[in-house]
Amino acid sequence: MLLVTHALNEHQQQFLRAQGLRIHDQHFAPNNLTEALLNLLYGQFMAEQNTGQTLQQAPGWLSQLPEERFSVVNRNEALSERLRWMATVFTQSPYAIVFDESPELRWEDYQQ
Repeated sequence: MLLVTHALNEHQQQFLRAQGLRIHDQHFAPNNLTEALLNLLYGQFMAEQNTGQTLQQAPGWLSQLPEERFSVVNRNEALSERLRWMATVFTQSPYAIVFDESPELRWEDYQQ
């Protein structure tokens, strides 16, 4: 599972360390939200004029994967308008990208 959050506060950092996770600084990644989403989900490196339309549709590669094997889930209210296609309910799958601003509150969901 790839857990994507905004900047973590001190409490969240301590919680995740206690779970055995390491926090990595942003490295060679866009610091603009739109470009970061395009890079991670669509493989695009720069925002273009049709960025708003692109984010409103699921990336093409996602339809090529079985739903029971891979999921992309949004648990971040701030992204709901940008990524309407994304599921909001987390279901366990072998591989997942999860956008969650409060992972410590739902940590049980992420245990396999």
